[in-house]
Amino acid sequence: MGQRRGGDLVEACLWGAGLDLTDRAPRRASALPGPHVLSGDGAPGDVGELAGWLHEPDDAVIRSGLVGALAEQVDGQLVDPRIAWVTTDVDVRHPLARSFRVVAELPFREKQLKAALVARDVGTLTVKKRGVDVVPEVLVRRLRLKGSQRATVVLTRVDDKAVALLVDPLPR
Repeated sequence: MGQRRGGDLVEACLWGAGLDLTDRAPRRASALPGPHVLSGDGAPGDVGELAGWLHEPDDAVIRSGLVGALAEQVDGQLVDPRIAWVTTDVDVRHPLARSFRVVAELPFREKQLKAALVARDVGTLTVKKRGVDVVPEVLVRRLRLKGSQRATVVLTRVDDKAVALLVDPLPR
């Protein structure tokens, strides 16, 4: 079981055989305050094409191996079999995931990425990454953006290909 507080994983527990768990699921993730609980057997989720919404599973979900269970609950699919991002065709929210609307796919190469962000007048950039070898703080410094807008970019792998996605974070 993994628990989070304020978005940070603060506890991870392993349960052994013989303990009386109420739902008898082999895996469980929970988040506080709530509590919000997700349980399942750890089966991998289906992989599909990137859709209009992207969901970042909570650390407790990832650590407990329940990304596939989360994808099933939100009627979504994984964007890559080894990457913990879930995509859906519709706007859905889950207390154990952070959701984003996909605005555009941008070039993954730094020079073209900078040009695309400058064209959008971006000055403050949040970079989320998973499955790619990038240090977000270093990338932001190298881009030297000076615009007036804020933006979030997800750098990840989709179908084993590196992509950069411009996303809008959605309220929880």
